[in-house]
Amino acid sequence: MKNLSKEALFEDFVKTVCEVSISFLRCFHRDYSGDLISRAIGVDWKPGFEFNEETLRTAKDHFIMSSGWFELSGLYDYAIDGEGPSNFIPEKLDDSKEILSHLDTEWDSVSESWADILSMAHARYELDFGRDTSINGIALLANVDVRTVRNAISAGELVACKRESVVYATNKSARYWLHGRRGFRPTRHTFAINDGWIENVTEVWTYSDFGSYLANQRENLGVDADDKRLKGLHPSLNAIAINEIEQGIFKLPLDAVIPLADFYQFDRHDFLLTVMKLFFKDEYRILARKTVVKDEDTNDE
Repeated sequence: MKNLSKEALFEDFVKTVCEVSISFLRCFHRDYSGDLISRAIGVDWKPGFEFNEETLRTAKDHFIMSSGWFELSGLYDYAIDGEGPSNFIPEKLDDSKEILSHLDTEWDSVSESWADILSMAHARYELDFGRDTSINGIALLANVDVRTVRNAISAGELVACKRESVVYATNKSARYWLHGRRGFRPTRHTFAINDGWIENVTEVWTYSDFGSYLANQRENLGVDADDKRLKGLHPSLNAIAINEIEQGIFKLPLDAVIPLADFYQFDRHDFLLTVMKLFFKDEYRILARKTVVKDEDTNDE
């Protein structure tokens, strides 16, 4: 996928909003005037108006703080760079779809790149929240052709499943495969962490939040992923493993969890609980079910 730069997309957005606004006012406002249009688009409008360097700069200044561009800018940051607060992603996807639909008319429409960016954001959301991901979405995230993803499925590098004629890759295999792709940018939910929305590791419920939370914790502690020190904690720990963990990839044995909790200076019980619920879901459900039954038996007594 060839992405336009954010600046180029913003310029395209501004021009499209202006053209759509002018067309709307002409069609639906009986007493439209040059002054009304000028206030709507932020540029001194006269019949025969065309964009030049000066008018485009003025229009950009007018729309840079608009709610429409705020949403689309956030969509771009999440889809392309993996940045943004995780708890707002579903709403941002819906809001962005609505904004783009308003800018798709018979005469004008925004860049076709937004369709790919929207699909890419949706695929990243599926990946981050533990859902199977479409092969088209995986191709967009990895910045490769869909044939490359199909070849990975044929080679057994990705585990595929099919629902309603759409081919998906299982979440775990997609995350592991993307981790090794040069064109993939892992999600970093730094805003959620730095703004205090996640105050304890037990509040982490997604792979991307888990990785971001650990990376942020290590940065705050000022601790390096030193191989010698890590090996002293557990034989399977090294700088590569830490890099994987901080991207939401957990390939370590369960007995490495307690040494990891000590390395990140987390409460051992809280960290073990979080790792279990994210990466050992079946085992976690069994333990949770047993605990509930035992508590009920105790209460009966």
